[in-house]
Amino acid sequence: MTKKNFFERAYTVMEVRTGFATGLPVLSGGLFGAYLEGRLDILLLILMFITGFSLNIVANIANEIRAYLKNEENEDTFTGHMGSEGLVRGDAKLIDAVVVMMILLVVSGVCGLSIVFITKNINILIIGVVSVLAAVGYSLGPKPYIVYPVGELISGVFVGAISCFVSAYIQTNTMSYSIVLYALIAMIM
Repeated sequence: MTKKNFFERAYTVMEVRTGFATGLPVLSGGLFGAYLEGRLDILLLILMFITGFSLNIVANIANEIRAYLKNEENEDTFTGHMGSEGLVRGDAKLIDAVVVMMILLVVSGVCGLSIVFITKNINILIIGVVSVLAAVGYSLGPKPYIVYPVGELISGVFVGAISCFVSAYIQTNTMSYSIVLYALIAMIM
């Protein structure tokens, strides 16, 4: 067996494929906001996509770390996807997961703060901080909400509704019923 480099080990804890669970509502919301506004701010859309995608992967890594620390997964529960369960399978080390999570938190923070700077909208900062706490708190912390029956509902609110809402909101710089309704539809889908 050949020794994996950091990037190969990092891939095994990220579950990149699920990043699109946030990426698609972000793109959809941003394009809906652009439709309402009559113009597309592509920079804001790209920054929001990177932020949402990164935070989704942060939640995945937090989940991976929890499963590893709590010994919650074994060969019977593996999905078989090489882009996940790397800690439990031994393909990656805990330090790999922590480093990747910190890198993605920095990436999402830089992109999110850039959105706040461009839009000069403090509401985006508040929503961003809450979203970071939700991404990490999904699986880690004193009361991870993944273990409660409402865990997936909360996850759906952040991944679908809030990411879609913020993406549309930063395009229009206005809160409206149509954006809220559109975001709720994205959450349900």
